[in-house]
Formats: sequence, structure tokens, C-alpha cells
Amino acid sequence: MWCDFVWCALAATLFLALPGVLLCRAFRFDAAASLCCSFMAATALYAVLAMVLPLVGVKASWVVLLCLALALAACAWAVSHFCARGAAVVLTGDALRRACCGRLSGNAGLVVLYGTIGIAVVSVIFVCNISSPDAFWRAWDNVHHLSSVRAFMESGNFSSLTTTSYATAADAAVTPFPGEAMFYPSAWHCLVAMVAQAVGAQPALAANAVNAVLMGIVLPLSMFALLRRLLPASLSVLACGAACVLAFGTFPWGFLTFGPLYPNLMSYALLPAAAFAFLTVFDRGIGCGRRAANIAFFVIGLVSLALSQPNAVF
Repeated sequence: MWCDFVWCALAATLFLALPGVLLCRAFRFDAAASLCCSFMAATALYAVLAMVLPLVGVKASWVVLLCLALALAACAWAVSHFCARGAAVVLTGDALRRACCGRLSGNAGLVVLYGTIGIAVVSVIFVCNISSPDAFWRAWDNVHHLSSVRAFMESGNFSSLTTTSYATAADAAVTPFPGEAMFYPSAWHCLVAMVAQAVGAQPALAANAVNAVLMGIVLPLSMFALLRRLLPASLSVLACGAACVLAFGTFPWGFLTFGPLYPNLMSYALLPAAAFAFLTVFDRGIGCGRRAANIAFFVIGLVSLALSQPNAVF
């Protein structure tokens, strides 16, 4: 079962990073910033796609969402590359590899440091202290969280617009809450359902793996993007920041024990990357086109927060 946990964690990381990096590169960010903000960009992509698919009569699944997200991100990168070069773009494997990787601009060591410390701390504090990989708190918000994930998987409707625990026709026939389907920010539930489907795991196990990735990888790298923006010349301070991201009890750890507030955990893990996107809007010495692109990227950040948990926007 722990092997499934590792596979779920890897799946969650790849699902967020692959289309996210391509989309960030389409906005002409360097590789370090693209990697650190990729989770935010991919979250917005999946959440929006999940809302659109039911409107056009298409059932969602991890394959459909991943392929569509990759296709849209690749198209965005191709258009951006074409506009920058003024020439046709050939989407070869080597071109896509360069688009996703690029140069890490001297920050590779710091990115690895943030990720390594994040994974180590989460492994010791969270993973080693749950009784089993599919353990969950049998109370409060988990009634909604796990039921919604299961409903997503069974119905093929991952939309935040019509979230319900009684999503299939059979469930709707016996629901004690007729007409309850309504908007609920479900980016977290969407990602967990994708991971559970891809690996063939139970929702509770996939939820624990996704939460571990959010705390151990997404939050540290998102914070690195913000700190690197605020303190670009202070390498020693940036290095010390790697040890501070997960050093506070209220967040992220308190969100696991109060509620539990898993959608809020996701939104606040993405929040530093959204703050980075906001700061890029006020870059000096850039043209109107670049500033418009930065504003659009910030809007993507707002979408990722709003569809994870809207209070992060405020």
C-alpha cells in the first residue's frame, strides 16, 4: 500500500508540473520560475477544463484532463514561441524539451534545496505519523471531501459548478438532498480524483499523497519563487528560507488537524506563486505587450486560488 502512496505522490507531481511548466514557459518566464509556478498554472487549467467538459457532454477522467491540459499548454507555448521568433514553430521532441527545461539561471541548487528539505520534513512529520497510507480523520469536512472525490470518479463530472456527493444517476435517485448540486471550489478534489484514477487507489490514500505533495513540493517551490523575486541578490537568505517554509504550526500543519481544510491547504500552498505573478505586473522597463502577458498570468493565478478556495484571493 505504501508503494501506491509513492505512485500517487509521483502522479500528483507530474500532473501539476508537466502542463504547468509548458504554460509558464509560454509566458516567457525562465525555467526556475516556470517550475515553481507550474503547479499554480496547472491547477487553473484542470479546474477550468473540469467545468467546461460537462457543458459539452464529455466525461472527465485523468487521461482526458491531462491530455487536454498538455495540448492547451503546448499550443500556448507554440504561439508564444512563434510571436517571439516571428517564424513557424516545429513541435519536435527536442523543442519541447528545451521549452520545458531551458536554463535554471543559476537557481538549480536552491530549487533542489527547497524541494529536498520540503520532502524530508513532510516525510518525518506527516507521512511517518499516519497509521496507514489510506488513514483519514472520520469527521467534519472529510465527509464532504472524500465523498466528492468518489462522486467525481464514478460520475465523470469533476466540475466545481455542480459539486455533490450524489453525482451518479443511481445516487441521485436516493439522495436525501435533492437539488443540492451547487458551486464548491473543487480543484483539490479534481486533482485527488485524477490521481486516484490513474493509480487505481482509494480516495483517502490519494488524498494523503496529494496533501504530502502540496506541503513538501508545491508550497516550498512556490515560496521560493516569491522570495527569489523579493530578494534576488540575497542567496544566503534564500537558502535559509528553505528551512523556514514548513517551520510554522498553523500553516500548513494546522490545516490537517482543523477541519481538515484540504482545499484551503492547496490554495495557500499556491498563494506565494500568485503573489509572485502579481509582482511581475509592476516590472520596470517592460513593454505593454509583456505587461499584458504578466497581467494575464496573474489572472491565471487568481483562477487557481478561486477554484481551490476563494478566501486565498482575499
